[in-house]
Amino acid sequence: MNDLKRACSAFFKNCASSFSWEAFLCLEMQSFKLPPRLTNGDTIALVAPAKKLTSDVIDLAKHFLEEKGYSVWVGPNALKENGGFAGSDEERASDFQHALNDPSIKAILCLRGGYGSIRILNLLDFSFFRKKPKWIAGFSDITLFHSLLSNSFGLCSLHSTMPLDFSRNSPESLDSLIHTLKGKTLHYELPSSPKNRTGITSGILTGGNLSLLHNLQGTELDFNPKHKILFIEEVSESLYAVDRMIQSFKLAGKFDELAGLIVGGMTKVSDAGDWFSHRDLQDLILEATREYRFPIAFDFPAGHISDNRCLVMGRMANLVVGDQVSLNFV
Repeated sequence: MNDLKRACSAFFKNCASSFSWEAFLCLEMQSFKLPPRLTNGDTIALVAPAKKLTSDVIDLAKHFLEEKGYSVWVGPNALKENGGFAGSDEERASDFQHALNDPSIKAILCLRGGYGSIRILNLLDFSFFRKKPKWIAGFSDITLFHSLLSNSFGLCSLHSTMPLDFSRNSPESLDSLIHTLKGKTLHYELPSSPKNRTGITSGILTGGNLSLLHNLQGTELDFNPKHKILFIEEVSESLYAVDRMIQSFKLAGKFDELAGLIVGGMTKVSDAGDWFSHRDLQDLILEATREYRFPIAFDFPAGHISDNRCLVMGRMANLVVGDQVSLNFV
């Protein structure tokens, strides 16, 4: 946690001279800036900012994206290994920096998550990217970049599937990624989960992986909940650990001005110690938020699941939770 805070602080000291909180606050009630849409022939960069991977992941992604009409640039260090990482911090940062700076690259798709993005953050220079923004897409460990773009630059990004999961993804999740890159506005109409809390709200979508969001508390990347619809997802955590993170959000006042809550895949979250008897995760979230009236949509198809639909972080959305769940970006 201390390493995370030091890395974030170092990054923000480097960009403080060009960052205006006054300008950022003006964006509070409107969508953040959308990067340009992609057209046929545009180049998408494949980079590995975190955990190592195998060549078949890249081969599948190249084939898929080229079939959709895009050119593909693969970071030259993407297949390197350094312990559990896809190369050293400097090698991973070098690929990411090239993708940020190269004007011919129109989107950056992270190959996988895992752990490691935080280690390259203060090695990256976003000066050119801020002048010529492009989509950064991924999820899980890539929550770090979503938080950075939202909380530092007022830019939208894509919480989406990644090539590691392409082979098991639903057609809907892959289509939603491509449609968003092409500039289409996403509209979701989904069945309602039995324990949803009904209501209608609007707000800027924020969030990502719950553990990452929890670890970013107290750093400059921590999210401001005011007028926000928070999305959370998690994988391979014990139920008591997830409950502790939710309770810490409550103590930090994250629910006080929240507009709405969307709960995605909570994959392999188990009550191994039998801490909560017959209560499940949804019960614990409802318990932690019972004094609030914002709507809650459970079982949203996004996260560490095969049906991992694309979400535009930083974009204004309307959320209706009733007999059906409707999420419309505006």
